[in-house]
Amino acid sequence: MAMAAAFASMLFKKKVYFVDSEYERGILIRGTEKIITQNLYPVYVDIMIELLKGLFNTNRFDSGKALLVNITKANKEAYNNLFNAYYYLDNVDYKKANEYFDKKEFVKEWSELKKEFSLNAKALHFLSDGEENIKPYYVLASLINNARRRAEETKYDDAIARLYRSLELIAQIKLKNEYGINTSDVDLEILKQHNVNHDFRPEFKGSIKIGLIQAYNLLNDLEDELGKFYIENKELVLNNISSRNNSILAHGLNSQTEKQYNKFRDLVLRFAKVLNPKINILIKENEFPEFEI
Repeated sequence: MAMAAAFASMLFKKKVYFVDSEYERGILIRGTEKIITQNLYPVYVDIMIELLKGLFNTNRFDSGKALLVNITKANKEAYNNLFNAYYYLDNVDYKKANEYFDKKEFVKEWSELKKEFSLNAKALHFLSDGEENIKPYYVLASLINNARRRAEETKYDDAIARLYRSLELIAQIKLKNEYGINTSDVDLEILKQHNVNHDFRPEFKGSIKIGLIQAYNLLNDLEDELGKFYIENKELVLNNISSRNNSILAHGLNSQTEKQYNKFRDLVLRFAKVLNPKINILIKENEFPEFEI
């Protein structure tokens, strides 16, 4: 009975009253009865905050915001901004994430994560408003981390789709930063300047667009180290792309596995390191913080 009353008090945010007495040899002494009041709601809040932190750690940002409705004694604004900031980061909407990301507020509320928030603030700066020649490297690191989070949720088709985009982005970054070539609108005059004779035959009049394989072949024609690395690992790349193309989220009907994700991840990381030897540092800066529970 007492346990039920305590539990109901905690859930419905009500005080609970107990009658206490003095006893002698197991017998109640009349006139010693007294009423004791207890407020167990703080216990409920502690439990809810632990749940909030667990939801954040597992990227359940919408669920976390919904849970906030049931909590009154907590810094709801800080939690709301936290969940919104990382929700938009997870959905690669960096400008929107920047609207909610408040480093000072976050560090004040969760000082134990100061280092992680500082790294994320730096990354978000380059992701949202950074220099154009630096921003793509941070976007790449963000995508790789995004793929890892999807894999941790066992969403391997989603994860591999992000890895495919990462592999494509690596070639695009190299072509743009090193040679001024935009894969969505290839300038043939730039190719001529580099003595590259590429036979592009667009199926329609307008901009010349090239895909992942063409981009890496073009890098090889430019005698770029990344293009040479692609040629050396061409079979491995094609095998991983073939696996991705069979995904239900690409062109096939198959579901991808953890093993396939790991192979594709390792391949992307190898290419990313050729592009930028410091990519692991950028990946670290883009990793989401995690509460200790």
